[in-house]
Amino acid sequence: MPNIEIHGLEHDKAEILRGWFFEAFSSEPYVDDMVVTIYSTEVVGRNGVKQPFLRLVSTKKADETEEIVAGLKVLNMDIERVELAEFIPKLK
Repeated sequence: MPNIEIHGLEHDKAEILRGWFFEAFSSEPYVDDMVVTIYSTEVVGRNGVKQPFLRLVSTKKADETEEIVAGLKVLNMDIERVELAEFIPKLK
């Protein structure tokens, strides 16, 4: 399950970005499993400049993860890629 996290971006902008993610990846087989998490955090460097970033957490194969990262690069934001060892879905 790919989870794209948005850190340090104003909520309204993050909501727009969330919609963009689902649209941008709409034709991919993993989109139905994808989630987007918005963190209402402030990310600021030592110089006081805001530095929002994206974090991709995924259990998917490396090639799918690389494909998602490539899609995110067009946003010109810092991207962290974290490999999740296991995702245990809730009971249905």
